[in-house]
Amino acid sequence: MYHYLMRGNKWMKGNNTVTCFRGGYKLNGEPLSNERLAEMLHIDQRAIAVCKAITPHEIHGTYGRAFLEGVRWADAHPVKKGKQ
Repeated sequence: MYHYLMRGNKWMKGNNTVTCFRGGYKLNGEPLSNERLAEMLHIDQRAIAVCKAITPHEIHGTYGRAFLEGVRWADAHPVKKGKQ
């Protein structure tokens, strides 16, 4: 990762270069959508939804980690319909 003062950040891996500037991303000079970026970084869409739900708390803070773990547990143990 490289940080360019007043311009943004640049990440390089192999033959790929991702740049970030003014809130937008580019992969090898081509615009990169947030969905594609999340896919490349293996970020679960459920985690993104949780981040939006607990704003302004950080996902890596104590509250955010506990909340995300609770969501993951609930997703893994769905309530069976018809059973009281």
